[in-house]
Amino acid sequence: MNGRTKTSLRAKVAPRRKKITFGDVSIWCDVPSEADVKRNASEGKAVFLRLLKALQTPGVDLEFKKDVPYFHAAPGKPGYLIRTLNGNEETVVLKNGEFVVCE
Repeated sequence: MNGRTKTSLRAKVAPRRKKITFGDVSIWCDVPSEADVKRNASEGKAVFLRLLKALQTPGVDLEFKKDVPYFHAAPGKPGYLIRTLNGNEETVVLKNGEFVVCE
C-alpha cells in the first residue's frame, strides 16, 4: 500500500440512534447517555424552581430614570393619567395631542 497504513474512519463506539417522527417529518438523532439525561433533568428542575419563584412574586419593579416621564391610569378617574417625572406626580389629560396638567 505504498508505505501507507490503512486507518478506519468508523468510530470505535457508534452512538445509539433513534428515529423521531413529527407528523410527516422524521429525523434520526443520537440517544443521550444516562448521565446526560440526569444532568439535563437536574438543570431543568433548577430553572423551573427559579421560574416558579419569579411567578409567585407579585408586581413589577420599575427603574425610574431621570428626566423620563412615566404614566399610569389615574385610579377612579377615567381619561386622566398620573405623570411621574423626577419624583413629582401630576394628574394630566391628553388634549389635542399634548399633556395638560389638571389643577
